[in-house]
Amino acid sequence: MRKDYEQLLANIEVHEPPVGLLDRIMSRIAEERRHRARIRVACFGTLSLAAILTLVTASRELYVELTQSGFPQFISLLFSDAGILAAYWKEFAFSLAESFPIFAASMVLASVFVLLFSLRFLARDTDTMFRQPNLANV
Repeated sequence: MRKDYEQLLANIEVHEPPVGLLDRIMSRIAEERRHRARIRVACFGTLSLAAILTLVTASRELYVELTQSGFPQFISLLFSDAGILAAYWKEFAFSLAESFPIFAASMVLASVFVLLFSLRFLARDTDTMFRQPNLANV
């Protein structure tokens, strides 16, 4: 049985691939990578713009809520009446925690994280999009 396979394989003609096939395949792969990078750049660019708009809006809201809650006045007590704060540090800590606008601060932090995340991928894909095809590195 094995000799039949050896005889069958020995009679198969070996064809050489066309000249330049590897170069065409590699350039097509590089073109497909650039195409996908363009799509990701568009998506992450839009996400970055949305994160910037959210960051501006959330920062304004944080500023408004900080000024309305009296948080800066509590912080100024650290520098003006540090001796009294040492005696009543628990009450002061609770007052700070109560007056801090957590929701607005979390919105600012979330938009900063989304912006950094999208900028990271945007930079990577922009590099891929504009890189010249080099057959050795594809």
